[in-house]
Amino acid sequence: MSTTTVTPADMSLVSVVEEASFTGDLGPVSYCDDGGAPCMINDEFCPMSELLLEHQRHVAQLKAKLEDSEQRVRHLDGLAKLGELSAVVAHEIRNPLAGISATAEVLLDDISIDDPRHESVTIIFQEIQRLEKTVRNLLDFARDHKPFITCTDIREVIERVLAGVDHLAAERGVTVSGACPNDLGDAQADPELLTQAFANLALNAVQAMPHGGELSVKLYRETDQHGRWVRVVVSDSGCGINSENIDRIFDPFFTTKTNGAGLGLAVSKKIIEAQKGRITVHSKPGRGTTFVVSLPAA
Repeated sequence: MSTTTVTPADMSLVSVVEEASFTGDLGPVSYCDDGGAPCMINDEFCPMSELLLEHQRHVAQLKAKLEDSEQRVRHLDGLAKLGELSAVVAHEIRNPLAGISATAEVLLDDISIDDPRHESVTIIFQEIQRLEKTVRNLLDFARDHKPFITCTDIREVIERVLAGVDHLAAERGVTVSGACPNDLGDAQADPELLTQAFANLALNAVQAMPHGGELSVKLYRETDQHGRWVRVVVSDSGCGINSENIDRIFDPFFTTKTNGAGLGLAVSKKIIEAQKGRITVHSKPGRGTTFVVSLPAA
């Protein structure tokens, strides 16, 4: 007959669930008395051991949830401070940058295209435009995305997003496809903010395929233990993401692009989570990347 071991020794501690430890099958329970000698508990106490095991599992689950919540709070606090810093830096840079940009544009108009200085001024102007885009991204990341939740037709949002990247996709030889059931239904979301979030995902996907490929977007409705969802799956057949980078792609300012600010995915995640949604990513190097966005169904 199998036995179940109870630790620590003193049976008076049985009531303190988080200090109890059990091994083996449910059956007679063995423990050590004050002298360290093994003792046995009769079969009639087995229901108690089962109850204690159940309580221990419940305590372990609660502890794991608490640790996860604490980690999320620390992460959100760090993002809030980073957002405040980003806003300050962006505002300090934007005004002088606007003056420099205006001056460069005047010089570009005044210098003949045959003048050797024209190329240098062109490069300066292009770099200023890149910096202005970075400043806009910083301000966007720092902004508090308070959504206006309403019944939203996700199909219309996706159609608008794909229309926006269609030209770039055609230039790169990327084919775009979509699939959506007729009975999808609406989601509880902010359509304008969602457009921005999905535009970042679609743009990232197209940029990951400089030599062509396929961008597919699939929509479906699903119910799980957490509720009813409208899911949007954005997949590309691009270069994929290395395993050492996959956990960092939503971090602000993390990027593997030479000309990227590393804020697009961070902003998308912030927008989606502000609408009580979730976003996950799956990727294999050389085989593409898939983002799954889950939004509360209406």
